[in-house]
Amino acid sequence: MEENIQVGNNTFSTNNNGEMFITETIKENLCEGCGEAHSKQALNKKNNADIDSANLYCQGHLTRYSNHSIKPIWCEDCGQLEIYQINVLSKSGGERRPTVRN
Repeated sequence: MEENIQVGNNTFSTNNNGEMFITETIKENLCEGCGEAHSKQALNKKNNADIDSANLYCQGHLTRYSNHSIKPIWCEDCGQLEIYQINVLSKSGGERRPTVRN
């Protein structure tokens, strides 16, 4: 007997062996820019408190890692936080390589 469970934009089914698999993904309400579902839980640049929270995270990161630079990257279309872009600075002060952290 299959059982269907709806979680977010996905419908999961369980077969007789107890194995769970995705049977359907609803693509409505997905951002065309980043492909993510619009979420009230995600940080969004349209909300000043979320901007403050992202900036506070960046300040905390810089306190721990003084040889990094960091900035939040926001989706241009929906405004959700996509990633924090982190660059590791070389001893001479130049940037070595970008590091992405979700």
